[in-house]
Amino acid sequence: NLTIPKLNVTSQFYKRLLWLYMFNVHVHNDNTSFLYCFMENQAKKDANSVASFLHNTLEIKLKEFQDIRDIVFLSDAADGQNKNKTMVQFSLWVSKVFGVNVLQLFPVCGRSFSQCDRNFGLVKSYVKKEPTITTAKPYLEAMVHARKNPPFTVVFDKSLIKDWSAALEPMFLKNPTGRNNNFRIQSYVQIKYKANGALLPSCTYEPIY
Repeated sequence: NLTIPKLNVTSQFYKRLLWLYMFNVHVHNDNTSFLYCFMENQAKKDANSVASFLHNTLEIKLKEFQDIRDIVFLSDAADGQNKNKTMVQFSLWVSKVFGVNVLQLFPVCGRSFSQCDRNFGLVKSYVKKEPTITTAKPYLEAMVHARKNPPFTVVFDKSLIKDWSAALEPMFLKNPTGRNNNFRIQSYVQIKYKANGALLPSCTYEPIY
């Protein structure tokens, strides 16, 4: 979350606060990194924005890596963004549409390394010396120059954000079917989505689904 305007006067800061949201998708295959940005009044930080940005990245990168058959999503366990019904449905939809197997991992909170955190740190260190920022433009310029090799791909386009929750809802049963119908996403640390439509959750980091 980046504040607009960025001020050095506390009283003004709280009276005029507006957030610029920054979402990072880092592709470990080739170390490319996408920074998707939108204003607080344009959309919400929820599963719809996450799915929209992941979908955009997949469309781009799967054209470059056409032989990819397995994809790993490393994401935190934020209920509103990653560990919810929409993301489960989206991940299964991705596996079917793109013909790939998807493994979604939720690393141990506070004990796992995230390249996205390092990328956010590069941007914040770049704007740290600026005493005031009144528009989104200086932040976007900082993102473009914050990393050199390769540079971040900065996307500021609210039209990318779609209502995935509404679009995916008709494609799925309200209740999962299988040997264990008590599907509780909060109890799992990894979920495998098969290209044949199967969903395999695990409560441990061992492949016991």
